Amino acid sequence: MMRSLDGSLRRLRTDWIDVYFNHAVNDPHRMYNPEWREFTLRATEAGKIRWRGMSGHGGRLVECLDYALDNDLVDVILVGFNFGQDPAFYQRYTRGMDLVAIQQDLPRVLRKARKQDVGIVAMKTLRGAKLNDMRPFETGGVGFAEAAFRWVFSTGLVDSLIVTMNKRKQVDEYLAASGWTASRAADIPLLLAYEERHGATQCRYGCNACTDTCSAAVPIAEVLRARMYAEDYGDAALGRETYAALAQPAAACAECPAPTCACPFGLPVASLTRRAHGLLGRNS
Repeated sequence: MMRSLDGSLRRLRTDWIDVYFNHAVNDPHRMYNPEWREFTLRATEAGKIRWRGMSGHGGRLVECLDYALDNDLVDVILVGFNFGQDPAFYQRYTRGMDLVAIQQDLPRVLRKARKQDVGIVAMKTLRGAKLNDMRPFETGGVGFAEAAFRWVFSTGLVDSLIVTMNKRKQVDEYLAASGWTASRAADIPLLLAYEERHGATQCRYGCNACTDTCSAAVPIAEVLRARMYAEDYGDAALGRETYAALAQPAAACAECPAPTCACPFGLPVASLTRRAHGLLGRNS
């Protein structure tokens, strides 16, 4: 690990890295590994890294975060978090909608991080990023993106967020939410409209309630993440790369005669995984 870090420092032409992340953690054993503690301790003492970090938004995110926080393994966390993660959003605003709300654990573990003075950076804040679908509903100069960002900041659970910006107009649009600590009245109707249209296709990061419902052991959440990259983000290459890396893709879903998979939020898992395989499988 230290050789790899030294190589990175040389290529970056710097003496230290502010935050060194253990990226895409979805297995607690990645954090159980004593080499992580030893490496980060030595690298910190040597002044090569300033803070230790962990990122993730997979199905076992909460379990990984709990272990990392309970064992003082991180100073910063980067997590998938959006208005679709918090049960309070459903309980307060969606009572009249045909949605299933279950108590999610992510807000709890973020509050734990807060108490331990661990920095929190949010990603996946646009809940699938189907921005163009929302243009007809944006009025009064309020865009869906800034409404979603303001909601994240209004929770008081994050310090900052990261988001892809590859167009100048996105920079102008997204920065409109910078510095806000509360939502505006016009934000909530936009978030509700988005949820009504896309809530039935989007996984809740860190949920993983579907894990044991597939008789073929298909990693449903990971399959749907690959589909999201390809269809929602418009990044087919990333979707195929993510899907190809899965140990058990969704080929079994295409031939499953009696699906047992289930989602407590009511997502049509079988049809979504079949669509993902058709879109991202080797023969697609």
